[in-house]
Amino acid sequence: NLITGAVAQQKNINDLLAKATTCSEQGLYDKAASYYNDIIADDDNIKYYLAATDMYYEAGQYDASYSWAEKTLNAFPKETKAYDRMIRSCLKKNAYSEAYEVLNKFDGRKLTSEAVDKYRKEMEFLHWVDSISFDEVRQYSSNYVTFSNKGKWGLASAKGSSVVSAKFADIGYFANDMIAVLDDKGTWYFMNIEGEYVYNITKSVGGKITEVGLYNNDLFPVCTD
Repeated sequence: NLITGAVAQQKNINDLLAKATTCSEQGLYDKAASYYNDIIADDDNIKYYLAATDMYYEAGQYDASYSWAEKTLNAFPKETKAYDRMIRSCLKKNAYSEAYEVLNKFDGRKLTSEAVDKYRKEMEFLHWVDSISFDEVRQYSSNYVTFSNKGKWGLASAKGSSVVSAKFADIGYFANDMIAVLDDKGTWYFMNIEGEYVYNITKSVGGKITEVGLYNNDLFPVCTD
């Protein structure tokens, strides 16, 4: 009867899931994926597609993860989780053009997703960082990034325009419209986004400061020798 058939089907799925999990734990990812295919043939549920997609992603096999996410999308064209998984695999491979193609398809379907929006911002930033000539990019926060050129540090917007030129010996972390900077004379200051010194940290704390943390409500951590 129908109940007996449903019970037997679920038992078969559970057995296949157990085999897929065991293979995944042993690093036999393609064998595990074959079990997921067998499960999907029995129960075309998106969670099994995503399980295989995530398995490959966590194993660092981003091409395979992308392929499974694409397979998910073909089976469920409006499923936003397929899009975010395709994009994240592209980002891991620095395949920005491919990521933007996926994003364009997503936008064309007029879908919404917090995860995709998060990756959208990350794509804009990573693509920019990959295209600029800065020697090093240290931190991205509040739509600003700290960067170095020829051994000096500065602050730029995430769109690439320099806010404060690279002229500091060291630089801290931007938060609450303030960032710690170290001038060539060895003095730490808090500086605002206009590039103005608003607080002499070295004078206040004393001693040799090696690092300054985030400014928050007139409090900030420091490391000293």
